[in-house]
Amino acid sequence: MDGTGPVIVISSPQQGTIFNEIPITITGTVTDENLLKVLFNNQVPVTVDSTNHSFIIENVNLVENENQLAINAEDKAGNISSQGVTVIYIPDNEPPVLTITSPADNSILDQAGITVNGTVTDKSNILYVKVNGITAAVNAQNKTYTADLTLSEGNNTLTVESEDEYNNKGSISIAVTVDTIAPQITVSSPQSGSVTNHDKITISGYIVEAYPHQITLSGGSTGPVPGEMTGNSFLF
Repeated sequence: MDGTGPVIVISSPQQGTIFNEIPITITGTVTDENLLKVLFNNQVPVTVDSTNHSFIIENVNLVENENQLAINAEDKAGNISSQGVTVIYIPDNEPPVLTITSPADNSILDQAGITVNGTVTDKSNILYVKVNGITAAVNAQNKTYTADLTLSEGNNTLTVESEDEYNNKGSISIAVTVDTIAPQITVSSPQSGSVTNHDKITISGYIVEAYPHQITLSGGSTGPVPGEMTGNSFLF
């Protein structure tokens, strides 16, 4: 008398597998000397190879989030067995969304060593975030990242790259300038030690500076006064 049900093994997919593409394929084996029928999810007939007891179910579609996949088998003695796995479908074909919160785009920095901060969001798990090739520290809870790096004097490009567990890649870039050299100022007029009987004078000169921004005059009765810049020349 046969009181043992068919032995079912689901080889693929494994329990808890996450998919981002469908359809999928289910493979496995069903072993029983007196096998009567095999069904997928108690509905679709499954063909089992009589020699190696294997089966293949192709073109299986999934719904978003959890899916129960079950193989049901019955032998001629009426013994019934079932084996199932739960898989997850997350239809993610989108790259991680990145921002750079600091430094700002087109900013001028007075030091070469900087910290780059930003955010990274994705519906799937993030594999990495890199800033100019340097792996950043990622806080998965608040979806932020940070990386320390040293830039070169002058113009620099900051490129942040990220990849999720489904090989979707995203990137973002900004331009920053490192200027650690102080401006060299030359006053052309008036000459040092000059004497005047006017209460108002004109001061002119030039500066040697790769990235001129603004110039101010201090020491007067009205406090700091902004000057007019034309190229590298100034006038008060």
